[in-house]
Amino acid sequence: MLKILEVKIQIDFKSNERSTKPLNMIMNELLLSYVDIDYRDMISSQIIKPYTQSIVFSKEENLYIWKIASLDTQATENILYVFRDKLSEEIFLKQYDIVLRVQAKNYIHSTTYRQLVEKYFTTDCRCRKIDLEFVTPTIFYSNDEYAVLPQLTNLLENLICIWNLFAGENVLQEPNLSSNLAKQIYVIDYNFNIKPIVDEDNKMPALTGIYSLGLRHNIMAKKIICMLAEFAQYCGIGKKTDLGWGNVKSTIFRNNKI
Repeated sequence: MLKILEVKIQIDFKSNERSTKPLNMIMNELLLSYVDIDYRDMISSQIIKPYTQSIVFSKEENLYIWKIASLDTQATENILYVFRDKLSEEIFLKQYDIVLRVQAKNYIHSTTYRQLVEKYFTTDCRCRKIDLEFVTPTIFYSNDEYAVLPQLTNLLENLICIWNLFAGENVLQEPNLSSNLAKQIYVIDYNFNIKPIVDEDNKMPALTGIYSLGLRHNIMAKKIICMLAEFAQYCGIGKKTDLGWGNVKSTIFRNNKI
């Protein structure tokens, strides 16, 4: 099961001196404090976690929007359900001198891998363009080094790898799938803001912004790419999505309509 919980929060920073730890990492620490220790220990050894989370400030609502997504049924049951049920309306994080006041907590998206497959493979997919918006700083890693800009093959390979890790019987098994799909997609436009972020004393290039991608006329490639684009909203893109980076909003354009 794939599910996204959205929590709207008012945050009061009591101290004039902000913590050196980024807010997204503080929130991940808080999230895991609600999780059963046995399950937490189990996922701590996994390179790719079965959940992602991110927090951004909404100027329109004057609130922080915290999104937590689960990538399998175990994560849904052990993280999202438990967290939503136990999260109180007001929390004081003494270590950081921060008060959180929860304004709302709702599930905003829910599906399964099978439902995504059926959605794109049993209907006429007329997708012509996809916009990927990197909402939180996104870190790309390729050929054993950090990459400033996303390469299409690596981006698709990242999504396929995570999909196959959690999709069970719905795995994508075609050889060289990422490189074959990359031939059926092209860059229309991009608008990136690139600046480094520091994590564990490592400085890494990270970007936010929109990547507009056009699709060629290969019908099967369109189906897979659109499915992966929707999946990206749950799994994120790039490194350390469990710590709040790489959150993605996908917009799929069909026949001059969204």
